[in-house]
Amino acid sequence: MFSPYAISREDLGLHFPRPGVPIGDNPVTELHHSVYPAPDDHAGAIAQIYQIQNQHAGKGWNGLFYNDLLDPYSGWLYPGREHRSTSKGPPARTLCVLGDLRTDRISAAAQETIYNYATIYGGTGRLYGHQERPPNGYATACPGPEGMRIVDEIRQWWTPTFQDPEEDVVLFYGANNFVVGGLQLQL
Repeated sequence: MFSPYAISREDLGLHFPRPGVPIGDNPVTELHHSVYPAPDDHAGAIAQIYQIQNQHAGKGWNGLFYNDLLDPYSGWLYPGREHRSTSKGPPARTLCVLGDLRTDRISAAAQETIYNYATIYGGTGRLYGHQERPPNGYATACPGPEGMRIVDEIRQWWTPTFQDPEEDVVLFYGANNFVVGGLQLQL
């Protein structure tokens, strides 16, 4: 079975003390950044994920807030929570880039992962930076200037070439071509 993750959720072993809220239908994708220095390698990424988990639990939250986390250099995804942390606001999948997008830049591989992620989870037209989360945004600069540049650029990339409503699968065929829900996309 295909998995987009660098490590399984079970092997990562994150702890959530309370049951979560189902994500719901037609979620938006919300981009965040950790604001910590970008990790140098796989072990550094995992250490940062635990650091974020502990920070969030220390705030009284139900463990790690993010659904998935992204290495800014390799483009690898790391699993977070499977559910929503709250029932407030519209359904969302949260993707956190490990690093500080106020100053750091991310690789083309990581940017492509964000594009694919947003496409799979609702379409890039429903990709938001944390600061602009519907309906009114939040009082935050997250995901920083680089994160918002990526959000804006990805929104411009998205051009469907055909749609087949009978298809309901995700099919990747090559680095820049894939089919999602019957929609063929090309970067």
